[in-house]
Amino acid sequence: MEKPKYMDVKRLLASSPANISSWFSLLEETLKTKKISQDLILNIDETGISLCKSDNNHIITDSDQKQSVLHSQQHEPNATLIFGVYTDGSSLNPLMLWPSKTVPKDLLPLKFRNVEIITNGSGWITKTDYEEIMMQYILPAIDKKRIELHGKEATALIIMDGHSSRLCWPVMSWCCTHSIEIAILPSHSTHLTQPLDRYVFARFKKSLYSSFKPPTESGVSASRKALIPALADAVSAALDPRTIRKSSYACGIEPFDPSVVLDRLPNQLSIAKTSSLTSSCTFSEIMNKKVITSDEFVEENDTHEEGLYNLNG
Repeated sequence: MEKPKYMDVKRLLASSPANISSWFSLLEETLKTKKISQDLILNIDETGISLCKSDNNHIITDSDQKQSVLHSQQHEPNATLIFGVYTDGSSLNPLMLWPSKTVPKDLLPLKFRNVEIITNGSGWITKTDYEEIMMQYILPAIDKKRIELHGKEATALIIMDGHSSRLCWPVMSWCCTHSIEIAILPSHSTHLTQPLDRYVFARFKKSLYSSFKPPTESGVSASRKALIPALADAVSAALDPRTIRKSSYACGIEPFDPSVVLDRLPNQLSIAKTSSLTSSCTFSEIMNKKVITSDEFVEENDTHEEGLYNLNG
């Protein structure tokens, strides 16, 4: 018998047709009124790689604990990768936040694979890190592409989740003066509406944990050296244009088709029956339709209300 798959109640309740339809309506209006091209629609998000101690061993695992690779090395903090993908299948160079004061020499080969490395001591992204990454890397890149492909009058769009770190006035102000709109995804709905959460991150993690080979030597340096080739291959696999376009299609963004998402939602009766639950419930118990398998979920801390920050009037 297949093991029941669980879904957080907050995600289920956020997945109402009215909630999702409202967001798609706002998105459609912005795309049409601003005449935004598909090669200027960018989705950005991050995914973590943590090393978790377990008895005398260590486990390299993705941040939502879905898969792991047993590894008997010294414990290290989390590392964060930031991806940016356009709905036409192209992508930005990924960035990695590494938990050290300086960039270890073992990580330098990643630069030859177009991975930018940023150190912040912890590896976890903060509001300050978000501002630096946006202002120094992501915003200049999308602005350059906007002008080169479509001219100064063109408008670009960034789709992102509503994590509290996104409340950053310098970033919003910069976007306002450079014809870049920001679309905040509905809270607790990114498993349905965010392209990176659909296939890109899933392929990244699958490739990383299938190709990682634990080192025979001990020590942190040996651990890093073993991780680098697997990490580089996983990034390349995840950013395959076909995977990116497939993710955009699965979220109804390109081509624009909300029904792709709306047809996968639970019906209103199923949602009403879960209102008294406090934690999670199985799909088989409360849904008449299959929404998404739980191994495709990427948990996050959404905090903002749904909607679009229309910064240019």
